[in-house]
Amino acid sequence: MADIVVSSEAVEQASARLSERIVDFEGRVNALNSFAVSVIGSEWSGSAADDFSSDFVQWVQGAHEVHDALARIASLLASPAETYATTEQGVTAASQSSSATTTSGPTTSTANRER
Repeated sequence: MADIVVSSEAVEQASARLSERIVDFEGRVNALNSFAVSVIGSEWSGSAADDFSSDFVQWVQGAHEVHDALARIASLLASPAETYATTEQGVTAASQSSSATTTSGPTTSTANRER
C-alpha cells in the first residue's frame, strides 16, 4: 500500500496561488469585456459587429464558467488544507503533552525472568 504524504502548507499555498490567479483572470476578462463593449457600442456596427458580439457573449459566458470552476478548485484545496493543519496541530499537541515512553525491546531483567 502506498503511503500518502500531505503537506498542509503546500496545499494552502496552492490554494492561495490559485486564488491570486483567479483575481488576475477576473481582471483580464473584465478589461477585455470593457474594451469590446466600447468598440462595438460606439465604433463598430453592422452585421459583422453583430456576429462578433454574439460570439463574444458566448466567450464571456465560457470565461465565467472557467472562473467558477477555478473558484471551486481553490475551495476544494482550501478546505482539506485547513483540516490537515488542524489535525497536525492536534497530533503535535498530543505528542508534546504525552508522558508515555517507548522502549526498543524487553529489558534485560524482563528477558532473564522469562527464561
